[in-house]
Amino acid sequence: MKDQHLSDADIQQFVLDKTECASNLVSHMQYCPYCREKAETYLIIISGIKQESKASFDFDLTSLVLEKIPATKKKFSGNGWFLYLTICLASVPAIFIYLYRDSFSNLFKIYIPEIGSGLSTIAIWLFASAILVIVIFQVVEIFKKYKRKADSLNYY
Repeated sequence: MKDQHLSDADIQQFVLDKTECASNLVSHMQYCPYCREKAETYLIIISGIKQESKASFDFDLTSLVLEKIPATKKKFSGNGWFLYLTICLASVPAIFIYLYRDSFSNLFKIYIPEIGSGLSTIAIWLFASAILVIVIFQVVEIFKKYKRKADSLNYY
């Protein structure tokens, strides 16, 4: 048995559902008159709440609350131009590769196998630069998100 009394949350859990309580809480409730008295008080409160009739209004509460909520303004997001620019820049190499597909097939058949010895260094630099670009974009996005949240705070 504990020397301390149970918390209000533990007593409420005991009152609402004894089967979900830990065995040490149940044993404490059996031996502690103070906690049993608090549990009886919670039982009286709960039964009183259950006997109360539900509140009813003679007006439409939903419409009154919705009138008080300010309408959100649509903010122009400057991210649209970035999407279009990305699509355009990604399509240029695809068009170039499609137009010169015969030359690219020769490139992969003849020249790519010859540069296999230096591929590991190139691959490392490409991988590192790709990671750096991703990290930069993530940092910029986090900063934009932080700035939006800071701007949305109402200090007054």
